[in-house]
Amino acid sequence: MPVALWSVTGSTPARLERRQEFLEARLESWVKADSTMVAEGLTWVAQQPRLPDGTFPDLIGMTREGGLVVAELKRETVNIGTLAQALHYVLMLGAMDLDAVLKRLTLSEEAKSTLTASYENDGTPDFSIMLIGTSRVPELDRATAFLSRQGLNVPVKIVTFTPFLDTEGRVFLVRDVEDHELEPSDLSGQQRRSRHAKVEWVQEMARVAGVGEVVESFIQTASDLGLRIRPWPKSLTIVPPFTRGRTLLYLGPKGAGQVHFGYSPENLTELYGADVATVRQRLGENWVNLSPEDAQGRIQEFASLMQGLQQSDEVVTIDSDAHPLVERFTPPPLSGGYGM
Repeated sequence: MPVALWSVTGSTPARLERRQEFLEARLESWVKADSTMVAEGLTWVAQQPRLPDGTFPDLIGMTREGGLVVAELKRETVNIGTLAQALHYVLMLGAMDLDAVLKRLTLSEEAKSTLTASYENDGTPDFSIMLIGTSRVPELDRATAFLSRQGLNVPVKIVTFTPFLDTEGRVFLVRDVEDHELEPSDLSGQQRRSRHAKVEWVQEMARVAGVGEVVESFIQTASDLGLRIRPWPKSLTIVPPFTRGRTLLYLGPKGAGQVHFGYSPENLTELYGADVATVRQRLGENWVNLSPEDAQGRIQEFASLMQGLQQSDEVVTIDSDAHPLVERFTPPPLSGGYGM
């Protein structure tokens, strides 16, 4: 659906001008320099790595949870051909062993350990696809939905941006995110058993680390809220039932009786209309190691926050200063190198 924006000064609305050519010339360099433009908690770990067949994916990212993201960028419209490219790269990476994949990625020691655990526990990590551009053809959504119905368990996220210019020369970017993933009921028996096994692996890690009770509380909280648990090699995340690729809350057992705790203000804002400042105030410092007692308190605060959001009848309105989907954007400089 076409998007239009107005700024309101006093009682007079002024329509903002679309500047598509402005974005097409800059989007690729911006996204490569700042992965948070397309997803929170994503780090680019390779740019155009050479695969065994001589092809080059645009970007490979890794999530905090340990999933690998194959990203294809287009300065213009993303289409079925873009999806086919990304699927090719996923198949090539999936056919490679751990050592071959590691040689093509730039990873911290902790990230390398997490990815290695994915191969040891499940044969391969969780792959997903991200298609990034300035627009998308309608057939692309139908194609990704078709693949999901056929049982392809590779989530596809389509991220598009629309730029607007106001009368003072300020640029606003509107970001649209469309997720495609298998419904739990559509998973095969083997896939469901694999996910269940991963949860049990993390539960066992938690018991060994002396934080079993807080992990059980985390799982129970998701159930009480009608949300879902998504397992990863060394952690669990709470995700929405309607778009399971979007982390709301993260918990990972650590040594010495601690857990690593994190949350996504971005997803809580975009998906549930939360206020970013309120989320940060209530859930506290983000992506930190906590004692079981402190983590329990944060989980209880998350439960209280979500109950309020789920019961709220408020409508999220467009406000150019605060709306989660409309960001006033200061373009980064075009000079300078790309750092992994």
